[in-house]
Amino acid sequence: MSVRSLFSFAIILFIASYVGAQKNHWQFGIGSSVFATNYDLVIAKGAIKTNPLLRSGLGIYASYRLNKKGRFQWGPFNERLGIYIQTGSSIDLLAYSYFINDKEITHQYISVELPLHLLLMGESGGWYSLRKKGISGYGRFGITAGWIPEKQIETSSDFHSEITSLGGIRTSLHLGGGFARKLKKSAYSTIGIYSKIGLGSVAKGQLRLESSKTYSFSVLNFQAGLECYYFFGQKAKRINPKDMKPAILCPRF
Repeated sequence: MSVRSLFSFAIILFIASYVGAQKNHWQFGIGSSVFATNYDLVIAKGAIKTNPLLRSGLGIYASYRLNKKGRFQWGPFNERLGIYIQTGSSIDLLAYSYFINDKEITHQYISVELPLHLLLMGESGGWYSLRKKGISGYGRFGITAGWIPEKQIETSSDFHSEITSLGGIRTSLHLGGGFARKLKKSAYSTIGIYSKIGLGSVAKGQLRLESSKTYSFSVLNFQAGLECYYFFGQKAKRINPKDMKPAILCPRF
């Protein structure tokens, strides 16, 4: 069984183990990201000029609250925290690019992402003006496994030739933080900055220049940018009148 299959099975098993008994703790939402990539192209210094690119991602997510309340205290800071596990699926549009004799060479590809993150969200608010608006801070960290369709890239021109093997499983550490806002019916949104720190390369190849020199290079799995999430609220739980206990108006009798 491949790493991708194992990771997918673990997520399905985790969801199935909780969704039946803890339905009211689950929330579903959408997320998007805008990030810079390609400045992680590793090649001999001065051989070529790389070109940073702006790319985006979009996904659907599920969030499960682990606790009713938690607290963080450090020096003068005293914050009540909500702790969540988040997972889902997203697609990142990726690319790497470089210049040969002022001509830009760009190769685009996609990555199907499967995140497993821990979200810590403040609930008491730092400043009074922000607390009135339901705004606090958050931190998100965890791991992300991605799958890039495998393909062989072969390009050539009067100035260069390139042969690259692209694709496979990419694994990265996710670190992010920013502002969170509580909305009606337990809905919430977050916006902040993040980075994905890769644990390996997603492409390796060889680049031959007109000078007949051949350089080996790799494209690392790293990106940084802006992330936004919105999780929908939950419907109010209806109480069956038959389950209500009779009120005791006068306990003395």
